[in-house]
Amino acid sequence: MKPATDNEEADDLQPVLPVILAEADQRLAAVFASTAAFSGTLTERDQSLVDSILSSFVAGATQRQIAERFKVSRNTIAQMVRRAEADGRLEPYKARLSARLGRAVEAGIEHWTEAVESGKVSASQIPVAVGIFTDKKLLLDGEATSRVEHVQRISPDQLMEEMKKASIALT
Repeated sequence: MKPATDNEEADDLQPVLPVILAEADQRLAAVFASTAAFSGTLTERDQSLVDSILSSFVAGATQRQIAERFKVSRNTIAQMVRRAEADGRLEPYKARLSARLGRAVEAGIEHWTEAVESGKVSASQIPVAVGIFTDKKLLLDGEATSRVEHVQRISPDQLMEEMKKASIALT
């Protein structure tokens, strides 16, 4: 028997190649279908679990922490949060947390005042916590929590030059 030539081997592979490619396509489709299955839709059937997960997310827990705490995939957490943000379901959780932080700020200020007046605590100990509560509440409410100034020092000559440019632009 004589050895097969390269052309003969290539001819033998021709009918098999479409079968291999079709099988590869099926395997890829199965992989993509299985990754799409982790969308969190099954988990969202348990409303108390959803409430706990979204509350934890709004409170600042990471997706990894939430996944470990509730024994749910991080991908599921990510999908749930994405859908909740898209359809506006996170707003009530943010409002509830904002109200709680507001009460905590008020209680902290009250406690600070009482503790300082009674001499139990030095005035330097409690304001840090009150400041943190206030900062977090402002951040959650979408308000500024810090102020950044950009200062540019220019000479009087530079100022005059800028004023001339501005007056030329106005005319």
